[in-house]
Amino acid sequence: STDWIGFTSVLRAGGADTGRMARGRLRRLRGLSRVASLLAVAIGLLVLGGWALGNGAIVSLLPGLPTMKANTAFGLVLLGAATWMLTVRGVTAIERAGTALALAAAALGIATLAQFYLHADFGIDQILFADPKSPLFPGRMAPATATSFTLIGCGVALLRLSGRRRVVGECLVLVAGALMGVALLGYLLGPTSLYATRVFGTVALHTAVAVVLLAFAVLIANPSAGLARILAAESIGGDAAQRMVPIAAASPVLMAILARAGAGAGLYPREVELAVATLGATTVLTAVVWTSLSELRLERAPAPGRGGGRGHRHAHRGGHAAEARPRARVAARGPGRVRRHRARCRRAEEDQRHLRPRGGRLRTARLRADRAGRGAAG
Repeated sequence: STDWIGFTSVLRAGGADTGRMARGRLRRLRGLSRVASLLAVAIGLLVLGGWALGNGAIVSLLPGLPTMKANTAFGLVLLGAATWMLTVRGVTAIERAGTALALAAAALGIATLAQFYLHADFGIDQILFADPKSPLFPGRMAPATATSFTLIGCGVALLRLSGRRRVVGECLVLVAGALMGVALLGYLLGPTSLYATRVFGTVALHTAVAVVLLAFAVLIANPSAGLARILAAESIGGDAAQRMVPIAAASPVLMAILARAGAGAGLYPREVELAVATLGATTVLTAVVWTSLSELRLERAPAPGRGGGRGHRHAHRGGHAAEARPRARVAARGPGRVRRHRARCRRAEEDQRHLRPRGGRLRTARLRADRAGRGAAG
């Protein structure tokens, strides 16, 4: 069940080395996608209930923060349901319904963007609930939110396809997640910086959280293909990705928060805050990469014997040579896996020693051949 792979297979693990999928990982990733999509649906329904009841605490979470518009909450419900349906494969009716919901959310985002850039009012902003507290564009979602809805909706529709269209869909979802990630990071570092920009000025905190959850859920909805394939692969790349991706995604955010806290505490001036955050994130990422690489056990295959005798030829024909075993294995699954790997290496070395004549056995064979030649000549 093992193949020869070199050290460079770690870097190419997203390709041919990911052909073997772990069923447990596939189930966990699909389940995680469903949970994230249902959380987004729950946030949308909760905010719609807050608008219906007139509860400002649900709509804006905290006093002074922007409110999630009713259209935004409705779009979250549409995209969350479409993402959940994306995890269901082989049922044509569900697939078509999911595509229709995603395209409806994308149409809502496109219509909102058209109102901004055409300076028009299509009458869709307050179609669900009136928003008398917003002095400018009442009931209208922020441009960043509308853009994210458009990108995720089109991305979900393209993910039903294959080939380059699927790649384009994943790229659209990544851009949407990054866009709302900027808004979420702005809230973590201080929401006042968001108010100065028109794009993020009215993005609510729970809107940013829900859209980031949706982008994450869409990307791992079908882990047997696309970018999430490496996470479900039963290979060196899959093991390394499961350890490195969460840390790589979270460490810059955590370092930025810690750098802001340190500057606020007076440990260093504000001018070096960015340098401290960059240095911290670089240190964490370097440590993670170094640790992952140190867990690779490189086993070099023994060189073939010069004699090229019968035993060596038999080793190549029978597949008992060490070249039929992995040169690099990850020893990161506990002591049991390490012991099994070492036992396999010892068996490979023993097979090689028994099958290839060496030392005294080779000299004895040569002496016998010389004696036989002299006897025939005499």
